[in-house]
Amino acid sequence: TRLCGFVVLRGRHTRRVVDVATDPSVVVAESAFTETGATVCLDLPPATRDSLAPYVVIPLTFQPRKGFQCTLKAAVPSSLEGALVKLEPLEPRGDWFVNHLDGEWHAGSAGGALTYPSWRVNPMFRLAYTGKPTSGKAQLTFVVSKANDDDDNDERAIGLYILAPDSRGRRPIRAGAAYPKSVVAGLDHRRSATQVFNFETTCDARSLDLFVMPTTEHPHQQGSFSITLYSTCQLELYSSPYGQDWYTHRVLGGVWDAARSGGSRAENATTWPHNPCYQIDVAGDAPVDLHLQLEASLERPDIAAAAAAAGTSARRGGSLSDVGVLLVKSDDDLTPVAQAPWVPASACTWGDLWVDNLDPGTYY
Repeated sequence: TRLCGFVVLRGRHTRRVVDVATDPSVVVAESAFTETGATVCLDLPPATRDSLAPYVVIPLTFQPRKGFQCTLKAAVPSSLEGALVKLEPLEPRGDWFVNHLDGEWHAGSAGGALTYPSWRVNPMFRLAYTGKPTSGKAQLTFVVSKANDDDDNDERAIGLYILAPDSRGRRPIRAGAAYPKSVVAGLDHRRSATQVFNFETTCDARSLDLFVMPTTEHPHQQGSFSITLYSTCQLELYSSPYGQDWYTHRVLGGVWDAARSGGSRAENATTWPHNPCYQIDVAGDAPVDLHLQLEASLERPDIAAAAAAAGTSARRGGSLSDVGVLLVKSDDDLTPVAQAPWVPASACTWGDLWVDNLDPGTYY
């Protein structure tokens, strides 16, 4: 069945309306969907000189991707002598610049919100300004969808973060309360098939050098998504693969069991070396920035449960309680370099350890 209708919206000068969710008042009228055609009678005030396109009419099909031809007509009653109505397509040169990308949260990239250390593996897209520098404002509207229509929804809540690059212009891997400047803007997670986010900034290359990160609220929530960007200036939105800006080394798995659960160094002076141990070699002549992330594997969320079932502990004897990560030098005393804060083992993500300007050498 081919059902069609149309909606009448308050225009934004020469640009089409792309957001009715955050401001429902832009909807002036909406017709019914029929097979034979639809009609709506409106009592509208006349256009003014300051309004280039006071109203926008959008023909609609009831279902997406169901295309067919249609005819759109607009008329005024004959009783209104001298009244005219002008109906014409929007001028493309005055419309939005549009970028559209499809993506997927899969087993290795469903990192969840910023409250989880695994957020870094989420798909990210770099936003770059490709036009001439101006002093004007740039209006951006992001539309993030996990489904084609609101009837096709599931339990995943989706959101969006706008992140600044790090001090060296790389894909960001630090965010949260300790790094307030890293998060430029954000869209709260909500259980909806589609979310819309409006963002305003200055129209120059520095202000528009950003990273866009759509996420699910929690890790391990897999599925496809799409992101569409409508902007008033010419932008480029392209994928920034995980590991592109940072050297990423292979992920190593492990478990605390009866033979490898030595406890903390401070509380267990003789047994702590029995914990799982991994060697890190920093080559070259210059210091490096190092990030270690301890978590239940994205592909093996059962690791935390397995460790708990083993009845072992990373921090103290008995049942599994708090876990952490310690970096030491490879000297005879195993001199500590840095330690991540203890966190509950019940969480699927277990915290971060940052070490800036780590000298070349061997560490454990």
